[in-house]
Amino acid sequence: MPILRRATVGRRSLLFCVLVRATKGTVACIPFTVRNETTNTSPKRKRGTGLWPSLALRASVVPSHLQYNAVQAVDADDIHAAPYMRLSFFPSSSFHDLLSGRRKGLAASLLRAGLGLAEIPYTWAVRRRNLRYDRGRAAIHRVAVPVVSVGNLTLGGTGKTPLVRWIVQWFLDRGVSAAIVSRGYGARQGTENDEALELRAELPGVGHVQNPDRVAAAREAIERFGCQAIVLDDAFQHRRLARDLDLVLLDASEPLGFQHVFPRGTLREPVDGLRRADMVLFSRVDLIDAAQRDWLRGQVARYAPQAAWGELVHAPRGFVSRQGLQQPIASLAGRRIAAFAGIGYPAGFRHTLESCGCRPVAFWEFPDHHAYTPADLASLAARAKELDAAAVVSTRKDLVKIDAERLGDVPLWALKIGLDFLSGQEPLEQRLSALLSPLILRERAGVRGTTSDEPYSAE
Repeated sequence: MPILRRATVGRRSLLFCVLVRATKGTVACIPFTVRNETTNTSPKRKRGTGLWPSLALRASVVPSHLQYNAVQAVDADDIHAAPYMRLSFFPSSSFHDLLSGRRKGLAASLLRAGLGLAEIPYTWAVRRRNLRYDRGRAAIHRVAVPVVSVGNLTLGGTGKTPLVRWIVQWFLDRGVSAAIVSRGYGARQGTENDEALELRAELPGVGHVQNPDRVAAAREAIERFGCQAIVLDDAFQHRRLARDLDLVLLDASEPLGFQHVFPRGTLREPVDGLRRADMVLFSRVDLIDAAQRDWLRGQVARYAPQAAWGELVHAPRGFVSRQGLQQPIASLAGRRIAAFAGIGYPAGFRHTLESCGCRPVAFWEFPDHHAYTPADLASLAARAKELDAAAVVSTRKDLVKIDAERLGDVPLWALKIGLDFLSGQEPLEQRLSALLSPLILRERAGVRGTTSDEPYSAE
């Protein structure tokens, strides 16, 4: 049975729900708000699943642009899945202000205390699950080609997609066919999610399989595409599929999730989980100074002394339209623009825009993986016109879901993001190269990857 706690904050009521089902290993932590006049506040169990993957507040009356993707509802094989359901909550930035302590006052302190209590059972479940894998009580499956995993330690966006794209392109440049495997958060039945659409636009012809069962997805990728390597997107916590290189990406602006596991912080698991990482890369390091970088490196070294280290920045490459037209950064620098984003860390996107001379007169946050409705687009178009914006700018991940060149009379562009290494590129390439030698031998022998559980070894 769910455990509900209710406290009144202004004109809204805060409910916090923690669900733990030990028989299935299911854990869900859901903070959300509804207006006091709302009466139907009970989460509805989705029939036929045996779990709690679908939780919704039908009575929500908060506008969609104020909704925050703040649900954690996952099964035993994927307990660290990123939030994917939309419930009314704070905008992303306000939620982070609450967790970080920047939001002051008695109400905020009480909220943090409540979230801290809910952190305890979630952390216990996470540690229990990891212990099963560490002790060999849970099966880990290997496939016949090398697997590179790109993941993170916190909820929200850390820039995994640009790194996945970079690694896949690295393989392609060396004549090695690679496929991408991901869970498919936010995808509707029979469709690809926004990240898959973005990667397809950037890497045409590269196979991509989305399936919550990553083991089955990897086998399917090998069989369908005859790939020689697999890149796992967002899979550090998915431990059923063995990997030959485990990369963890941390956002320098919020690297350790406020030192707390969800829901008190944004960590998907305790920081000591970094001991499984082969390499830790910090993204957006341009947001912090050299002293802060050294401190973070020391913190990571406490938990993962064996891991290599790298530093990345997200570099703007230009603007692109829905039809693929491109223009340079200078074309909008200094002009009056509006912007919006439906990603895990919208503040990072805003910083990147400002770093290239584009200061939005308005910036709207949507939930991660948001499916834009005609009403959303009409509202954005109206606001952009009111603000006399020369253009509206989004992320590439948002643009692939919007079949329009303009919002009303205002041109719509997406900011193209590339990846620049400040350090760590050489050790990363060395580790990737180590995966190629056995591949070359297999190709000379005329052997392709199969869907068997034959262990792959880079030795």
